[in-house]
Amino acid sequence: MKTIPRLMIAAIGSGSGKTTLTCALLRNFYMRGRKVVAFKCGPDYIDPMFHKEVLHTPSYNLDVFMMGKENCTYLLEKHTREADIALIEGVMGFYDGLSDSTQASSYELAYETKTPVVLVVSCKGMGLSIVPLLKGFIEFRKNTIQGVILNDISSMSYVYYKNMIEKHTSLKVYGFMPHMEACSLESRHLGLITAKEVEDLANKIEILGKETRETIDFDGLINLANSSAQLQVEKPRCLREMKVQEEKVKIGIAKDKAFSFYYEDNLELLESLGVELVPFSPMEDKILPEGIQGLILGGGYPEIYSAELAANHEMKSAIYKALQKGMPCMAECGGFMYLQEKIKLLDGTSYEMVGYLKGEAFMTKRLIRFGYMELECERDNILTDKGEKLRVHEFHYSDSTYNGESFISRKPYKQQNWPAIIADEHIFAGYPHIHFYNNPELAKRFIEKCSQYAIIPDKMHVLPNEIEKESFRMIEEILGETVLDPIEAPIIKRAIHTSADFDYAKNMKFSQDAVTLALAAIKNGACIVTDTQMAKAGINKTTLKKFGMEVFCFVADEDVAAEAKEKGITRSAIAVKKAISLNKPIIFAIGNAPTALIAIADYIEQGILKPELVIGVPVGFVNVVESKELIMQKNVPYIVARGRKGGSNVAAAICNALLYMADNRKL
Repeated sequence: MKTIPRLMIAAIGSGSGKTTLTCALLRNFYMRGRKVVAFKCGPDYIDPMFHKEVLHTPSYNLDVFMMGKENCTYLLEKHTREADIALIEGVMGFYDGLSDSTQASSYELAYETKTPVVLVVSCKGMGLSIVPLLKGFIEFRKNTIQGVILNDISSMSYVYYKNMIEKHTSLKVYGFMPHMEACSLESRHLGLITAKEVEDLANKIEILGKETRETIDFDGLINLANSSAQLQVEKPRCLREMKVQEEKVKIGIAKDKAFSFYYEDNLELLESLGVELVPFSPMEDKILPEGIQGLILGGGYPEIYSAELAANHEMKSAIYKALQKGMPCMAECGGFMYLQEKIKLLDGTSYEMVGYLKGEAFMTKRLIRFGYMELECERDNILTDKGEKLRVHEFHYSDSTYNGESFISRKPYKQQNWPAIIADEHIFAGYPHIHFYNNPELAKRFIEKCSQYAIIPDKMHVLPNEIEKESFRMIEEILGETVLDPIEAPIIKRAIHTSADFDYAKNMKFSQDAVTLALAAIKNGACIVTDTQMAKAGINKTTLKKFGMEVFCFVADEDVAAEAKEKGITRSAIAVKKAISLNKPIIFAIGNAPTALIAIADYIEQGILKPELVIGVPVGFVNVVESKELIMQKNVPYIVARGRKGGSNVAAAICNALLYMADNRKL
């Protein structure tokens, strides 16, 4: 259990003065020598920028919808381990959530984290009516509201309101905000002004702190924060199991006036896993940072700086070439707009952007698809597998002539859905904003993809298809006079290509007509079942789609794990049993588990299973050789790598060779 002194500043509704009050409190806690950490409830990027200007340290988002209760609690504890107090700014009205629910509201976060709440309440146009208003808030749900700070009143009327509220409610009044119209931080034109752009912000913050020093009971607020209930906190399992990259992975991140929307926890998670983030400016820099292996183009306001971005031809060209070479990239909202062909403003003026993605972004006069979304993946890509779901957020006044089709986006509590996101093996680009703590595996996958990117100087760069052609030419040369069966040769050569091991020229064994039967099965839409996610990920998705094929890997499924534990056998063996229930023609591609081959052989012997092909290339020692020999004795088409060599990469390479042959693709 952890004790975290904390408060939430919430409100009756938007525009009540939450941000102004929060900044005033942060400033005073800071000036009192308190180590304070700021948080923002919800997905907003703007308010944390103001917090950061006050404290000169990061402010973090806590969003139950996108991150979940456990991750919110974990991050709250993580960032306050050395702090005296945590101050959370709420979002909208206290109870305002999705549709007519409290989901994703300030209330939900405060309730789930047991955080004492102080409401900022405007007294404008009210006398005694403020009492039933507050009573309604107190009684509507079981909550953690403990006090109020009043706004839109004078020092003369403060005592009247304080006595009235404390007489008729259980709430304590902790002070008031004096009239300071020149210092208000609320009128930001729907978020179009960031903290860096507010004129004389440092002076306004100083005045805020000074003017509220005598009107707010800071000692009382500190006592309230110290009374916070203890929290049960546990580091998420997926984070405990993640490994840090052995070598630093350098990722370029766009940071300037046009691109400034990043969740601090996203960046810190990347850095904790071995990433070196290298900032650059698409507006001012002419080249990308040297040695980067990936790109992050965050949100912001590229439309405001579209002329400057369009004029920087050198940077646009550098990004285009990097992406053309396969550099992994995440581009959100403004970054997505920047990668498209053009940005068209409201006055009809168009500016040419990077042009790597087809489509034109165009400005509108209203918010487009604003709010929380649930994404469902339609095809495997750099971050997600087909069927995976993400919770995201959108806030933009622009739209695009092409938003992508890699995901289906749905509005919670509504029947609306639409295609979204352009995503493939190296890029993830679209309007939605992602918080990695929705699924920290996303960060890991992006880093792994970046770590695999080969840094090749422009003068040495060869296009991927040219590299492949040269590789196969070298394989032919090294094989020399080695005689291979013409129909088996493409498969053997691709196994050599993926492993650089020429032993496959003599160790790869084929049953009679194995290749012919496999090609027929592919053309008839057979499915492929692998024993590892690595093998599944390595099989060419584009060619699979041409033949209407699917790839399955069941070893990580919960039911498979449970049955394997119950029976005391391997998941791979149980996964073979589950594959049989597909009732489809199957090509097995086994690159890791000899127990999977043994299970396949047993089911063939029992007459339960009749695969179209068994690719048997597990690697290792225990039962590896024996399992391969066992398959070769069964009445089944097979491709087997005799001996101890093999692996998931070889299994995927054999599948790809067969797919390319079925598609009449030449080496």
